[in-house]
Amino acid sequence: MVSRVIQVVFLMLLSVAAKADGLVAELANDSARVLYSTQLWGQEAGPLEIEMGFLFNEDDNYLYNLGVMVRNDNLDSPVIISIGGRGYAAKASHSSGDVDIVALALGGDVLLVPDTLGGLGLGFHFFGAPSVVTGGDAEGLMEYGARLDYQVTPQANVYWGYQKIIADIENTSEDATINSGFQIGVGIRF
Repeated sequence: MVSRVIQVVFLMLLSVAAKADGLVAELANDSARVLYSTQLWGQEAGPLEIEMGFLFNEDDNYLYNLGVMVRNDNLDSPVIISIGGRGYAAKASHSSGDVDIVALALGGDVLLVPDTLGGLGLGFHFFGAPSVVTGGDAEGLMEYGARLDYQVTPQANVYWGYQKIIADIENTSEDATINSGFQIGVGIRF
C-alpha cells in the first residue's frame, strides 16, 4: 500500500514539474485513479495532448496508461470530442492467477454540455485493443464508461460515473477485470 501511495504522489509531483494543464482524480469504494495531461501544441482542429495515468485497487490490480489525444476546442459547439490512442500496462487478478497485460488501444471521449443545462453534461468514453496489439497474458482489452459531469468553474469539474476495464485472457473463456464500478471524480485544468 505504501508503494502505491508513493507512486500516486510521484505522478502528482511529476505533473507539477511537467507543468501539466490537466489533473484528474477518481475515487471509488475500492479503487483510485490519477490522470494528468499536458498540451504539446495547439492545432487548428484542437490541441494535441499527452496523458498519463495510474490506477490501483484493493484487489492489488494496477494499471498504467500513456496516451496521445486530439481534442476539439470549438467554443460554439456543445460537444467536446477527444480521439486518439492509449498504451496500457497492467496486472490483474484472475482465476488462473495474476496476469500481465500490455495493450495499444484506440478510442476517445465525448462530452455533451448543452448551454441550456448550466454546466451539466453527459460523457462517454471507449478504448479498445484487439489481440493483434495486445500482449502478455491478454488477447484484447476494453475500457469504457459513462459519467454525469458538472462544470463548477471554467477550470474545474466534478463528475459521477461508471467505468469498466477488462481484458480477454488467452487460453481461457474468463475475462480479467482490472477495474469496474462507480466512481466520483474531480478534474482541474490550469
